[in-house]
Amino acid sequence: MSAHRTTLALTLACLGLAACDDAPTALGNLVVLPGGSALVFQGGATTAAERTRIEDIVAATTDAARDEFHHIARFRAEGPSETLFEAIVTEGLADRFTLELLAGDPPIWATAVQGAELVAWIETASETWMEPEFDPGPWFFAGFDSEVPQWTGYSIGWELTGRYLAANPSQNASTLVGTPASAFLPE
Repeated sequence: MSAHRTTLALTLACLGLAACDDAPTALGNLVVLPGGSALVFQGGATTAAERTRIEDIVAATTDAARDEFHHIARFRAEGPSETLFEAIVTEGLADRFTLELLAGDPPIWATAVQGAELVAWIETASETWMEPEFDPGPWFFAGFDSEVPQWTGYSIGWELTGRYLAANPSQNASTLVGTPASAFLPE
């Protein structure tokens, strides 16, 4: 595809809008992608093959990056997680952002621990989750010799961010990227 024939004017992140239909149509040829993103082509003529190729590249890149976008934005806004609770919230929001962007089912780690078992682990985690030094291994990763079930930290994050979002339906993971973790503390 030649640069002089086609200019990809911008990628609109429609996250946070009710729908991409709310995006300005005066920007040019709008192509809505799954998950709430859109491409706007401006300038010279674009062949169907060129458009398809660009759409495929953007979709594949978005799919590959998924929650890495949210982690980067949150790190810039809030800095690195210094407590277990901050890490739990960061992971919960990142998983929620993935679904906001791409739709589908929650990742397996987000729902690995459920029900009464999850409630018990939230209570256990709350005993130390504000301490400044923590070992993320037992809470987030597999392969550690620990009594904490695999992916418990992700499941706690999914639960707590879900509670917050249920109580604040005008919010979503993309609008909460810079919200301090303390906002997600259970009552």
